[in-house]
Amino acid sequence: MKSRALVKIPSSRFACGLTTKSLGRPDPHQVAVQHRRYVEALQRTGLEVLVLEPDEHPDSCFVEDLALILDSRVVLTRPRHPARAAEQQAIRDALAEALPNFPLVEIEAPGYLEGGDVLRMGDRWFVGCSHRTNDQGFEQLAAILLEDGQRCFQVKVPDVLHLKTGVTAVGRDTVLALPPLVESFRKFGLRVVEVSEAESHAVNVVAVGSRIVMPSGYPGVRQAVAALGLEPQEVELSEFQKQDGGATCLSILLP
Repeated sequence: MKSRALVKIPSSRFACGLTTKSLGRPDPHQVAVQHRRYVEALQRTGLEVLVLEPDEHPDSCFVEDLALILDSRVVLTRPRHPARAAEQQAIRDALAEALPNFPLVEIEAPGYLEGGDVLRMGDRWFVGCSHRTNDQGFEQLAAILLEDGQRCFQVKVPDVLHLKTGVTAVGRDTVLALPPLVESFRKFGLRVVEVSEAESHAVNVVAVGSRIVMPSGYPGVRQAVAALGLEPQEVELSEFQKQDGGATCLSILLP
């Protein structure tokens, strides 16, 4: 059970980060406000939030990409874009302090693996084959998980940045998914709630027990979450959407 979340305050250079969107330049004031409210939403789920201070790296608030938390180990990932490598030392140090009994293993070249491409469902892990994660990264993670008796499956990612841009968990056996990923996950025996392309930003949510942290302004997803007996915790994330970010991107959940 996750009881903590690690987040990092956005850099003053956030607007200079990587993005595939054309939604305009993020507003620094709104970035700060929205991140603070995101932290408050996590706290409302019952999580203790560990907040790291900002640095000069534009994408460093997107901590999800940098590490995976296994049952008793930490996997330090290897982002595809060289500019992001400098973000990892702060995350390494923070996780060493927060999880002192969790050994750290690393994804090594020529592998690339980003946390946004990794979805856990119980003892099954799904890894997106995307522009940011390659076969070698998947194979290294699969070998690590096999040592722990867990299974890892590769999933072809449609035209989105990461796997979790198109599918996220809202329970042990239930996911929200965009249309191109619906059948892929039904084949694994999972319950799939389809999210329309019009509300695609809200397919990316953080599930903490029965509470779901999700972007505000998406009534279809809000209603679908409520119909599952879950409690939506809505927060405006429009400034992070401009930089390809969603709800899961901004935190790493910890035991």
